[in-house]
Amino acid sequence: MRPLYHLSDTPELTPDSNRGLWYERFFDRYSPNWTVEATAKPDWINAVKGECGNAVDLTRVTHAFVNLCEGQNGAVFCAATDWHLVTGLGLPHPVENGFQWHPTLGVPYLPGAAVKGLVRAYLESWAEPPADKLQWQAWFGSESKNDEECDTPHVAGEFIFFDALPMLPPRVDADVMTPHMGKWYELGDKINDVTKDADKIPADWHDPIPVPFLVVTRAIFLFGVAPRHKEAIQELPRVIQAVREALDWLGAGGKTAVGYGRLVRDEEALRKLRVAIQAERETRRLGRQKREGEQKMAAALASLPGDAAELVRLQQGSDWTDNGRFLEHIESFLKDRESLSAAAWQGLANELQYRWPGILENPDARVGKKGDKEKYKPRPRELARRVLTIKPSGPGSRVAEP
Repeated sequence: MRPLYHLSDTPELTPDSNRGLWYERFFDRYSPNWTVEATAKPDWINAVKGECGNAVDLTRVTHAFVNLCEGQNGAVFCAATDWHLVTGLGLPHPVENGFQWHPTLGVPYLPGAAVKGLVRAYLESWAEPPADKLQWQAWFGSESKNDEECDTPHVAGEFIFFDALPMLPPRVDADVMTPHMGKWYELGDKINDVTKDADKIPADWHDPIPVPFLVVTRAIFLFGVAPRHKEAIQELPRVIQAVREALDWLGAGGKTAVGYGRLVRDEEALRKLRVAIQAERETRRLGRQKREGEQKMAAALASLPGDAAELVRLQQGSDWTDNGRFLEHIESFLKDRESLSAAAWQGLANELQYRWPGILENPDARVGKKGDKEKYKPRPRELARRVLTIKPSGPGSRVAEP
């Protein structure tokens, strides 16, 4: 039973499938009375675990990410998961624990707002307060996270925190937490009588209740920060350092107090990314040069007579470094032709003169002390005779000098 669509068969989830869309919108483990049984939760999570995301799409997006961020005078760096990472636990979902999926890429990610909040939490809890109290306000755009404590109007911060995206298809797996005192966390403030509300009291006699949830077990994330205005560029290194320290000391996502969300810098991944981006730029540059050359050649060919343009295209598409290949192509080109344009005839004559100097002046020339040896081989000699029998049409034709 599916709330949105009725499918006769459950689709096979491949690495290219959008697992986030499937996980969030197509939960199909409801009972007939629309309840979720305990076994349905781990079954659903186990159904979507595995490698997720399309490698080609992630490469395209991360390359664009770097070009955009650095094009705005920003900076990027890479950080890899050291252990499990979980993001979006508080999002609503039938299995009780949500997950933060990118809406189009179908991969786990850290929203830019979460990265910004992480940095601010680290600075307020761990870093030395700045001498200028307005420094953090300039970075983050508000004097306080509590509107009632703000004496100044809200303004946008001087820095843009980009979403942290995985560079390669990450892997998600099933994990489980076992809270012993769920009722205490849920209803502890409503205890009226400890004798009647014993299930809400924090004590060691409660049974653990397994709660499954999704985690990222392998991923390399790309982080980026860019100044909103050029005046803030000088502060960018300090902001980047704050992001790195926040990841080192606090971790990203949820459950960081028990070791989740630790990310370590990966300089090698960043180096490989830059090499790939540079190779892509070079490929595009060569492609532009090729297209420009083709356009110029097309314009030049348009000004030539048809047979002259055909001869040029024949030369471009063939390897004429070999005389045998040249003879084969020209013999075919001249077959059944009774005339040539002046441009075609002159071009062909120049080519013959270059390969066999003097052949058009005297194809039957002989060499040797007694003149008993033919200077040119039969095929070039016959081709020269054929060219000489064809009269060029139009003015300006002449035999090239040897």
